[in-house]
Amino acid sequence: MSSALTLQLWRGFYHDRYKDIVKGSFPDLIIAPNGGIAAYSSWLPSIELIEKIDVPAVLTDYCEEACHLAASCIKTVTGRPLRLPVQLNPFRQPIAVEDSVLVLPCYSNCFLFGM
Repeated sequence: MSSALTLQLWRGFYHDRYKDIVKGSFPDLIIAPNGGIAAYSSWLPSIELIEKIDVPAVLTDYCEEACHLAASCIKTVTGRPLRLPVQLNPFRQPIAVEDSVLVLPCYSNCFLFGM
C-alpha cells in the first residue's frame, strides 16, 4: 500500500472521456467542481455511467439550491438518494460570486454532495 496520491484532470464530458481515463487505471473517486448538474442536460450520460461503474463521485455547486436540484436529478436517473448529502464545503472559495439574478449566497464550490 502506497501513501501516494495521483490526481488526473480531464477536460470534457466524463462519458466522452471515460475510455481515455481508464486506460492507465480505474478511478477510485470522481470529482466534478461547480458541476451545474441540474442546469445542463448534457450531464445525463455521465450520471448514468457513474452509476453503472459504481465509483464514488463528489460534486460541488455554487449554492445550496443548485445542489438540491442536482440531487433530485440524480435520484430521478439512478433511483437512489445521494451517498453524501448536500453540505457546506469547508474548502469553498472565500469570496462571493457576483450574481444579480440570485439573491442567494453563492461561492465557487460552496456546497458539496456525492453519488
